Amino acid sequence: MHEPPGRDRIVSPAEFRLLWDKAAGDREMRAFLALAGTTTMRKGEILSLRWERVRLEDAPYATLVRTKTGHQRHVPIPRSIVKTLKALPSYGTHEYLFPSRPTARCPEPRRSYRWDFGKQFRALAKAAGIQNVRIHDRRHAEATILMTLCVPTRSCARSLDTAHASSSAIST
Repeated sequence: MHEPPGRDRIVSPAEFRLLWDKAAGDREMRAFLALAGTTTMRKGEILSLRWERVRLEDAPYATLVRTKTGHQRHVPIPRSIVKTLKALPSYGTHEYLFPSRPTARCPEPRRSYRWDFGKQFRALAKAAGIQNVRIHDRRHAEATILMTLCVPTRSCARSLDTAHASSSAIST
C-alpha cells in the first residue's frame, strides 16, 4: 500500500505566541501548550501524564513509561513552565495532569485522562488566525531546531524518541 507524502508544516515562534496569547484563561490549554512547546513529548504522552511521574522540584522532568517506541525515557521540563503546571486544576487533586471529563457525547469516559485536545486546539488556532495547523506540527519545529543547531541525527532521533536515526525518520 502506498503511503501519502509526509506533512512538513512547522509552527513558527510567532504562531506559537499567538496560540499562547489566545489560550489566556484556559489553564489546561496553557499547560498543554507549555509542555508541547518546550519538550519533545507527543500529544498522547502529554495527555496521559500522571502527577506521580512528574517531578517539579530541583531539576524538573517527566518520566514517560509507555512511548511510541516502547522505551521508558526521562524528559526535562524547563523551570519556566513549572508555575503553569502547578496552576492546573488537577495539581494535588487528581492522578492525571489532564483528567478526562464527561461530555454530551461521552458522559462516562473510558479513560481516566483526556485523550485529545484536537477540537479545542482547532478552535484556538482559528481564533488566533492560524490556518492549516495541527497539534503534531510543533514536533516538526522541534526537529528543525535540533537539526539547525547541528545536533547529530542520532541524538535528534533519541531526543524525539523516533525509532530510527535516519534523516527521513526525523519526521516525528
